Amino acid sequence: MAIDSSCPIDEQDVADIAGITLDSAQNLDPFINAACAMFDSRIGSLIGEGTLKNSILSYLAAHFASFSDVYDGEFQAQTAESEKLGDANVKMGSNVSGSDDDLASSPFGIQAMALDTTGRLRLKTTAKRITAMGLDNT
Repeated sequence: MAIDSSCPIDEQDVADIAGITLDSAQNLDPFINAACAMFDSRIGSLIGEGTLKNSILSYLAAHFASFSDVYDGEFQAQTAESEKLGDANVKMGSNVSGSDDDLASSPFGIQAMALDTTGRLRLKTTAKRITAMGLDNT
């Protein structure tokens, strides 16, 4: 798979953001293409070409890559776990909501939302959280 020719970022941009070491086995193209597709569908031309768009795209691609085996950084999606030592219990839940587009589930997705001046990357995540808290009144 190749990077869509309309996408202005490359594998090195994403590797730099996510701290991924690129080698011949790494292929970030699917994550870059997914980031470009999400950007185009949610933001489109509201943010023009340039550094801001490229930064958002890089963070989105890093978000998608962070849940795959190509990511070798410190952030890892936790799996549900429980440990007990004497009377002390520690329970760790997943920080991943189970949705492919919940950008709040990784530090890279959170950064992409923070950079998005339109607020459109936040919309779906915010709506899901409101519904989960029972505040949607529907």
